[in-house]
Amino acid sequence: MASAKDSAPELLITDSRLNRSYAIPIHPGGYVEATAFAGVKDTSGEGLMLFDEGSRNTACIKSAVSHLNAATGELQYRQYPIQDLFGNYGFAENVHLLVFGSLPNADQKKTLDRTLAQSMLTYIDASKVIQSFARTAPMMTMIMGGLSACNALEPHFIPVHEDRDIYGDAESVDDHVIRTLAALAVVISAAYCHKQSLPLQKPRENFSFMDNMLFMMNFISKETGLPIPEQLRTIGSTTNIPATIQQVKNRKRRLYGFGHRIYRAVDPRATLLKQFLQDRAKEGVPMSPYMQVALELERIVETDTFFTSRKLKANTDLYTVLAYESIGIPEELVFPFICISRTVGFLAHWKEQMAKLTLPVQLLLLRRGDRNKFTSGHRYSGRPNFEFEDYTR
Repeated sequence: MASAKDSAPELLITDSRLNRSYAIPIHPGGYVEATAFAGVKDTSGEGLMLFDEGSRNTACIKSAVSHLNAATGELQYRQYPIQDLFGNYGFAENVHLLVFGSLPNADQKKTLDRTLAQSMLTYIDASKVIQSFARTAPMMTMIMGGLSACNALEPHFIPVHEDRDIYGDAESVDDHVIRTLAALAVVISAAYCHKQSLPLQKPRENFSFMDNMLFMMNFISKETGLPIPEQLRTIGSTTNIPATIQQVKNRKRRLYGFGHRIYRAVDPRATLLKQFLQDRAKEGVPMSPYMQVALELERIVETDTFFTSRKLKANTDLYTVLAYESIGIPEELVFPFICISRTVGFLAHWKEQMAKLTLPVQLLLLRRGDRNKFTSGHRYSGRPNFEFEDYTR
């Protein structure tokens, strides 16, 4: 018989309704299976449900894409700390890592770049839809219209159109990942060209993903209107920071670029971007005057008790636009470029979720007069659960 020391850890609970005790296994990683509580039943035979509004303490999937430590500010993609990836690997390498699970070798990278380029060529005709927009239209509306056009070009790749699903079909999921990134690159490039009255260049198969985006947009580095983060633009200079900080303390304005829903330490992405900007300055690249505003804001937030008591730290938004500015990206392209980078992570998580169909449950709240519509406590296998809670009191 195994000793108590050797036995697996368990969560011991007592249900006072029937005075019964239950032992629920605690798995490595510190979690219990929510379905285990279905065995905790009342006199009607209904198992216990768990309610977690907003999924604040409920994991819905076992993921290997990323991990962060909110307390220390450590961020890891797959098995690599973000510090090991930043500046050492390009877009295609990071796509391969996040979506396919490993950094590619030279042949894999070449294949990925070529596959993305070939998919881009498929969606060039979507630019005709974008050209129907007024040039003054917001770029994101053009992008949304362009993505719909890309779908229309290949309806046979739309699962519902073909009366099929892609859950558990890894090959189809991977194909959709590639097509989504390619379509997004084309419509962003087409939208920019339309707004600038430039011709959209066709991508080349021997170009990398980012090279093709810049090529399609006729991108040329020159001194034009550089992007300025709106908050830093409003503050103007470091001499206006004290008044701005006082307005924040008086709750008359918000301070963007600080605080995070998860991180309680400095966002490691902000640290890397700040270092990138400082390195660029050392190389002689002219820095935006708003860089000093950002640095001074961060210094105050790190030392003023009003902010330290609230555990507010810099997040990646503080320096992102400045980083794009330093490499000559026009202001109206900053958000679309951010969309491209974040879409890779979204798709990596989406790929994991496609392994199994997810059907979340719900608690249905009904007034007393509506109770005759459903049978209280009735459950549908594989469908949302219906429960009743009296909130008329």
